[in-house]
Amino acid sequence: MSASQAREARKDAERAKDRERVSRKFKRVQPDDRGDLKITHVQRIRQGLEHEGVFDQVRAWQRGHDQTSVKRGAPEKVSLESFLILLSAVVEDGSASLIMDVAQTARFRLTRDAADLLGIRDDVYALKDDPAGRTFWDVKHTEEEGTVTFALSPAALYDRMQSAMDRLSDLVEPFPGIATRAPRPINEVEAAIAALDADEIAAKRDRLLWLMNAIVHGSLYRYNREVRRAIKRTWRGSLAIDGTKLAISSTKFGGGVRKEYRNCNSTRMHHSEAMGGWYVRLGDHGGFHEDGVTPLSRKEVRDATWALEVHFGVMIDDEHATKSNRTLNLAVAVSIDTPGARIGENSLTVLEAAHKFATENGIGPGTVVGDRAVMPNAQYKKFKKPARELGYKTCHDYTSTQLGKIDGPIGSVQVEGQFCCPAISAAMTNATKNARKRLDTVDDDADTAEPDRTYAQQLERRTLLNLPIKEIPNADGELRISCPASDPRGGVSCPLRERVVAQIEDAELRNKLTDRMNDGKTRLRITNPPVMPGAICTSTQLTHKVKLDDKTGKYYQDYAYKSPSWYKMYGQRQQVETFNKDVKANGMSDTKRRRVRGFAKQGILAAMFAAATNVKRINAFNAVRNANKQNSPTDPGPSGHPDPDPDPDHSIAVRDEDLSPPDEIAA
Repeated sequence: MSASQAREARKDAERAKDRERVSRKFKRVQPDDRGDLKITHVQRIRQGLEHEGVFDQVRAWQRGHDQTSVKRGAPEKVSLESFLILLSAVVEDGSASLIMDVAQTARFRLTRDAADLLGIRDDVYALKDDPAGRTFWDVKHTEEEGTVTFALSPAALYDRMQSAMDRLSDLVEPFPGIATRAPRPINEVEAAIAALDADEIAAKRDRLLWLMNAIVHGSLYRYNREVRRAIKRTWRGSLAIDGTKLAISSTKFGGGVRKEYRNCNSTRMHHSEAMGGWYVRLGDHGGFHEDGVTPLSRKEVRDATWALEVHFGVMIDDEHATKSNRTLNLAVAVSIDTPGARIGENSLTVLEAAHKFATENGIGPGTVVGDRAVMPNAQYKKFKKPARELGYKTCHDYTSTQLGKIDGPIGSVQVEGQFCCPAISAAMTNATKNARKRLDTVDDDADTAEPDRTYAQQLERRTLLNLPIKEIPNADGELRISCPASDPRGGVSCPLRERVVAQIEDAELRNKLTDRMNDGKTRLRITNPPVMPGAICTSTQLTHKVKLDDKTGKYYQDYAYKSPSWYKMYGQRQQVETFNKDVKANGMSDTKRRRVRGFAKQGILAAMFAAATNVKRINAFNAVRNANKQNSPTDPGPSGHPDPDPDPDHSIAVRDEDLSPPDEIAA
């Protein structure tokens, strides 16, 4: 080889070396310019999680796991308590929530007091081959800080944090071993999933959902009682539920499983995050229209993303709220699953977690609002029935195939959730269906189309035929209805009902019903009474006790469809959509901040992003609240001097409860 060839070979080798990708795991961690984590921030995170019993519960799970585990490793060098706090702080700080960044934060961004609080070992800060035996604390914030070498290598520190993440995941992972480093053939993945124990999956799923919701609830308990009271003062227990995607990094249509290759023993490669699925923005997010049956077209699924689906439950106003009495829209519940899977069950998980939080704070159930994938598409027994048993009212929309009338109890009909007189005309029954068809024929969308006065008039007239209901359905779905022609709250007069009343032998009852029908109120005259009337028309009872079943309960709602109160309540669904947008903007949509493998790890990080969004909203709320306090003039009182605090000790106790002075708000 000539000298020139040797030089070229050396240059090629140097260029190849420059192109080598250095593993992030073994990259030497250097101090950054983000500054120290405030100890108050660390204390708040710990306070919130401790209030929810997270650390006690995790330790209980660990004890049970260690007793049943065949393999027992060395004692933990980073406690799960410390790791959870550090990971939460990194997520809220806007850092890349990777294990390496958690390690970097533990070494470079903690104060000595914060490190002692978390129980971080001293060997993390010991300097290598230092004759004076110094630690990082001796050189921190000096020129020497960026040149020191640690006795514990970055790789070893990384391994400690990775071990903590894996130990935590082992306690709550419903699908162990399914998420892998590299894709596997579909048949191998399906065999691995089939080999899992169903009871173990259910138990670990319950653990994971409990932990996720405890993390979210803990974000509110970082604040003192005064702040919490201000937050919950206007909340009446109403909730909006919606799902959003938790994207997982993948090559477009290169790592996920197409529908035609499922359950076919295919050797095609499955995505390494096998519990994910193709998330489609339209329909039920799982590849079907909102009815859960009709598949979307190939064009409609073109923009699908390989992802998991996270359901959030967000606090909202009720129909009586005013502009000066608005609820702070915070997430109080969360669930995670495959897109489009178990929508009713996941929504119920969210509702139950929110109900638990509300009950603990002395708040009763309100109204639950959801999109059509949740209500009414979910089976009655999977969501609306248990929601009713918890005491919640429901408000939702309908798909085009769910409009019109269906058979109701004792001869009535149900039209878009309301029980109506069986003599209702076809024009009134199909008013919404025809209005949607007219809207589809114009170029404008629903937000810009001209109001349909005909439709509004039909809805107004249709309320006259609604069966009067005595009280809302109880926990068992029971309610009392009556004929609108012989009830003072009704709006119709009916020749059939008049003949039935005239034949009543009991004079007192006959006169009572006759007086009701002749109350002088202007009523809509029924001209086409049913040919084969049911008990609602022929019975002499004043009211009838009926019970919602799987069909009527599925479509029944507590607000007259398209009424002003319905619009006000259903419009609150926008709040959960706004929360979804904010939590994604805060980092949840960035797959680089969630480079972890496993269903449980993705769920834990999703809960932490929701908690971080809650904290930002509470801090903004508290800042406005404090500013209003400062700008509000003080009432001088009758004497011309400000009134003293009638109970200063109580006031101080409320203001400073759960806090370590002087800060009130977490960083």
